[in-house]
Amino acid sequence: MPLQRVRLTQLASRIILPLIAFVLARVALSIAARSAGYKPMLASTWMRWDSAHYLSVAARGYEFFSCARLPGYNPAEFCGNAAWLPGYPLLIRGLTSVGFTPEQSGVLVAAGFAFAGLLLLWNVFLGPELNARNLLVLVLAAFFPGHVYCHAVFPISMCTFFQIAAIKLYISQQFLLAGIAGFIAAFSYSSGFFLAGVFGLHLLLWRRDEPLRDQALVLLQVAGLTFPGI
Repeated sequence: MPLQRVRLTQLASRIILPLIAFVLARVALSIAARSAGYKPMLASTWMRWDSAHYLSVAARGYEFFSCARLPGYNPAEFCGNAAWLPGYPLLIRGLTSVGFTPEQSGVLVAAGFAFAGLLLLWNVFLGPELNARNLLVLVLAAFFPGHVYCHAVFPISMCTFFQIAAIKLYISQQFLLAGIAGFIAAFSYSSGFFLAGVFGLHLLLWRRDEPLRDQALVLLQVAGLTFPGI
């Protein structure tokens, strides 16, 4: 077999199965949307709950004001979008600058990271070796309970992608890069900072025999960079 064909075959094996998993998940969500009376081709269909807050951060930045401005809210309290992190809105803003609507941008960024996360999982953690266990893991990742949030206008898929990257970099002992990836995960969604605790717990339980100075240096790089992302 010519070398070029071998390379194409290897490339296909790295892309095709994650792509199939992504498409099947997307199709399943589209069928569910249609059954509920929504059109899956419309970007607005993928907007729910906090989506508007992320889009408002992308369009206008952060706002903090008296709830008296909003009918039905307690005027003694404060409202705004300051609780929603900026990583995802920054990417939305980037796509809107080249002609996409904010809603379309949110869908594209979320879907892009959903697919990228499956690619990363398949190629970095699973081999990519074709066997029953790896296929089951890939399917579970694509259809994990609540996976609609990985496709909706929401930053879960972005956070998940960088968490996977951070864990792999940590395992490879590329601690500084792991900390940077962890920072981006926390910068995109609030629960991303829990990864700092995961790293710290691993150091405490599985690297406790190493010199304290070495443990502290690793902790500073991975947890110390991840936590400030929020």
